[in-house]
Order: sequence, then structure tokens, then C-alpha cells
Amino acid sequence: MAWQMYKVILRLCSPLHIGCGKIGNLQRTYPYVTGRVMWGALTMRLTRDKCKGNEINDSSIYQEVGEQVHRELAFTYFYPVLSSGNHYQIEWPWKDQRAFRYRFLSSYAGTALDYPQQSAARGMLRETEFISPYTLDEGKRVFLQGYIFEKKGCTLSWQEAVKRLQFGGERSYGWGKVKPVAINPCREDDKLFDKGIKFLKSDERPRVCLPAKARLLAHTVAAENPFADGPIEPLAGREWRPNQKGNAYVGQHIAFNEICFAPGSVLVNNDNHYDFRIDPFGVWRLSEK
Repeated sequence: MAWQMYKVILRLCSPLHIGCGKIGNLQRTYPYVTGRVMWGALTMRLTRDKCKGNEINDSSIYQEVGEQVHRELAFTYFYPVLSSGNHYQIEWPWKDQRAFRYRFLSSYAGTALDYPQQSAARGMLRETEFISPYTLDEGKRVFLQGYIFEKKGCTLSWQEAVKRLQFGGERSYGWGKVKPVAINPCREDDKLFDKGIKFLKSDERPRVCLPAKARLLAHTVAAENPFADGPIEPLAGREWRPNQKGNAYVGQHIAFNEICFAPGSVLVNNDNHYDFRIDPFGVWRLSEK
């Protein structure tokens, strides 16, 4: 088998904001960690470790490490879980959306200041939604669970990097901090997320097999013939590409990936199974039969 699968559980140590759009002055968050966010956090940590703390002014170093992460690692999305002893129970955000939001999501209001006037700057009031590190109803600690796939011969020290990851937005305020609780290699017959999802042997990219009527657990490229029922949204992200004439500064370049079914969409046909390839950024793509 060219890829080894690891089950990873992270403890959420501070508020977590995974940006998914804005409504009015509210910056909304995804209720999970996307593969792009995991890729970005690992790329940042591995690049800084490689440069041993020296200042990095050339984005090509990040690009080089990021491409290596694409080649040698793959990810699922990471979802909130609660612990009961040594058992971790995944809390799916689509099972009961109102209850999920009540338990896990809160928001923080802030504004830029107009110092000469000693008041809030006009039009700068904002509210940032986040996943709380503790449940809002019972104060239970919140964890994140997902899977990382390591290609045979991988030279990246990703398990060491996971110990010092920071996800998402508002990181300068200390948001997005996580600590690993477990990084366990999986057996060949282990099921992902305890949902009957099989990991398939593959030399090129990791693949997963879903039973009929299962839910998609990552953004999945929408084909011409719909195979799932659920919301469709464009998948995009911000990148640093200083070699461009315009949008050359950090986060100014908008990278478009695909039009995708959102996580939680349900497979509609009654086939025995569906095979999906895990592409870069953790995006799923229906395998050709």
C-alpha cells in the first residue's frame, strides 16, 4: 500500500474561525476544518521549521513546501468531537443544525478605532463567528477528529509539525490553537469516522469507498450528472503570489478550485458503492469506473 492512514485527534485550545463568507457585518465560520486550512497550516509550520526561525521574504519557499505537502500527504476534513473517557463522539453539523449551533458556535464583536475622535471608526463594526473550545451548554472540552494520509517514502516531519499548528483566521489574537491528543496509524480494514467508509489501496492518490445513501464528508467536485443531493458552492481560497503584477501581496490572490457539493450532501443513487479520490486540499472527486 502506497499510503498509510493515521487517525488524528486534536484538542481545540482557543476559538476557531474557518471563514466561509460574510453576511452583513458577520464573518461566518465553517463548522469544520477544511483540507485547504489543514494544508495551509502544515505548509506554514513546515516552512518555518525548514528555515529555522529566519525571516521568510520569498513566497517561493512556501510554494515549494506546499507542493511537497500535496505530493506526500492528503487529508480528510476535521470535525468537532466530544470525549467520554477514551471514546470520542463526532458531532455532525448537519444532524441537527440548530442544536449544533447552540452548542458549538458563538461570535465576537469588535471594531477599528478612530483615535483622534476616541471612538469607533464609522462602518468598521464586525462580528466574527467561531467554534468554541468548550461547548456553550455544558462546558465540555471540544476536540477535532480527522485523518491524514502519508505516502510511502514521505520525508516531511508532519507529526512534529502537528504539535504546533494554528488554524484559520484571527491567529494574531491567539485563535485557532490546537494540540494533538492522538496520532494513531490505522489498520487496512479500519473505517473512516466509523461511518462504513473504506480506505482503498492506491499508488497515485488515496481513495475512499462510500456505501449508497451515505453523506459526503468533504467538498466534492460536482459532475455533469448529479450523484448527490445537497448545496453546491464554489471552493476558493486566498494565496500569496508575489510574482503576479497585480494582487501580489499576502492573501490578495484568489485561487479558485472547483464547484463542489458541500459536506453533508447525500448520495442519491442506489449503487452498491461510490469510489472517490482525495485530491489536493482534501477535495473529493468521483473516480471513473
